[in-house]
Amino acid sequence: MKSKRDHRFGTFSIVLILTGVLICLAALRFTTARAGAGSLSAAESNRQPVAPADSERSARSRFSTLYDRFGQDPIKVPDPLTPLSPQTPGISFTAVTYTGFATPDPAIGVGLTQICVVVNGRIRTFTKTGMKDGALDEPTDNFFNSESNGLRTVQPRVIVDQPSQRFIITMVTEPQPNTTPNRILIAVSSGPTITSRASFRFFNYQQDLVDPVAIDDTLAADANAVLIGANNLNLGQTSFAGSTVLVVNKSTLEAASPSLNVFPVRGVHAFGPIGVSNPDPNATQSIFVGADRDSPTLIDVLRISNPGTPAQSLSTFNIGVPQMFNPIPVRAQGSNSPLAAGDHRLKVATLNKDGKVLVAHDIQVDNTGTGSATGGRDALRWYQLDLSGIPTIVQSGTLFDPAPSNPIYYTYPSMAVSGQGHMALCSSFAAAAPLNGGAINGYPGTACSGQLAGDAPGTLRPVTLIPGLAPFNLENSNPQHFGDYSAAAVDPTDNQTIWVALPISDTTDKWGIQVIQLKAPPPATPASASPASANQGATVDVTVTGTRSNGSGFFDPGLAFPNHISATVNGSGVTVNLVTYFNPTTLTLNLTVASGAPPGGRTITVTNPDGQSATSNSPLVMVNCPTITLSSTPYLFLFNGTVGVGYNQTFTADGGTGP
Repeated sequence: MKSKRDHRFGTFSIVLILTGVLICLAALRFTTARAGAGSLSAAESNRQPVAPADSERSARSRFSTLYDRFGQDPIKVPDPLTPLSPQTPGISFTAVTYTGFATPDPAIGVGLTQICVVVNGRIRTFTKTGMKDGALDEPTDNFFNSESNGLRTVQPRVIVDQPSQRFIITMVTEPQPNTTPNRILIAVSSGPTITSRASFRFFNYQQDLVDPVAIDDTLAADANAVLIGANNLNLGQTSFAGSTVLVVNKSTLEAASPSLNVFPVRGVHAFGPIGVSNPDPNATQSIFVGADRDSPTLIDVLRISNPGTPAQSLSTFNIGVPQMFNPIPVRAQGSNSPLAAGDHRLKVATLNKDGKVLVAHDIQVDNTGTGSATGGRDALRWYQLDLSGIPTIVQSGTLFDPAPSNPIYYTYPSMAVSGQGHMALCSSFAAAAPLNGGAINGYPGTACSGQLAGDAPGTLRPVTLIPGLAPFNLENSNPQHFGDYSAAAVDPTDNQTIWVALPISDTTDKWGIQVIQLKAPPPATPASASPASANQGATVDVTVTGTRSNGSGFFDPGLAFPNHISATVNGSGVTVNLVTYFNPTTLTLNLTVASGAPPGGRTITVTNPDGQSATSNSPLVMVNCPTITLSSTPYLFLFNGTVGVGYNQTFTADGGTGP
């Protein structure tokens, strides 16, 4: 932005920043994924803190994978302990490079066939192989020109609304002190495919003199509304003016003749409120969450009934948490001054398959992972919240480095949970000096950890680091502005694959945005079939049971998604008519065996919606020739036969197929 100001209110500092983050890709080091598990009973839920760090569990791990420049082609390095990451990096590409803004603020929307990446200064679309598709590639000022009143556009957000598969993009106009209130800009695609700027309808919401300057916008959508959160400044940008949530009626926004109907809720206590995207068509409430602006031990939950209508109403609940300490400026190798780390507001909120809400933020901790004002390192703290009744914490965890010196700083988390229940937790990271005896640099890079469905509550899988290769010194300020946020999204074709967008440094002092595909664990390995045989010419139902390892499992996302689980039987003559998914280890296959199918044992291959397959280690189904039963008329006994004299006998065959 053209100017940068620090506004501090209570335990928060609002930093209007456009940052730069460094990474390029290299190796992996010792670290600890330390996680805390705790929950509150319904009776204890309001304003009761969760057990502090002495109840947390730790899991130490080593890194064993070295990635090439853009995260492809893993190269093994000597290390007996392999990371058990919930997701394996797949396709990786640099989406955007330095656009003239100090911070990129990456946002990513993943559609059925396209990926839309927006940063400060550029919007660009790609195929899912990482190639620019030419549909959109222009400055964001051009994209929003019809709504921006000639001002620069900043702080992008992108989502894909699951029911309609429309891309929704928001930005704010850069505030101009003591002039007029700024605007929140909204673009909604007319369908699931972007062909050009003409694929979008554009709107703007003009702030008023009550809440004149909106910053720190967030974006989500549910069945009824598009949910936008914002912090507000006064017109001169000298003081905090409160936080607001904007509930936008979605049906009118997506109508054939669209209109913008906004119902604001002003003065909420959730600082930097974040809406929760919820695809459930039966949902009747909209949800926002945020760190309480007055208390460092509370998370606020905002429930809005009748959202996006004149009858909407707000209920606020609090969840007690261990004290949240603002993260400290990040010491990064080669940087002349530390990198800004913002404050402890919640950075991300997402919904899991069981309807639980996961949130994450960065805080300062000590080398035990306990929140501390003098801890000397930044960590990621995450919570899983049950908001179905009185809000409670189901589990919580902390990703931090326990090293006594030269610790890793983790900042600006992004999070996504697949339909299988696997959670990815990614962020920026840096260290003041090289790691592992100088083998790995401490330039700002990318970190990814997470949790597999079924893992012990509060635990995290070992973290994978993708370090940068260049120092970062884009600004002369102290601290330098480093990054406001990162982004993650689940692929709407399979509800398995997770895509993340994080800053990298591909040249000295310059940032780029790397998009990484995180692939789910493969299907379970088919291990048995019942019945284990089928006759030629028969149609049968065969139940397949699989064995799981490290998160593997069968999966089908349901009718709302285009990709589904499938199976094949090797060899010719056996057709799979239908696959019925029951659970991660059980499927039923409806098979038709051709009359001429070669007899013998057959293996079974199961392919999950994301295209990953698993084949049985041995034949599970035997194709049999049918049993033929002979009968005669009269019976075979010859009551009046004479040796050497011919006779007539009629035989009837039952079973098999005639020549």
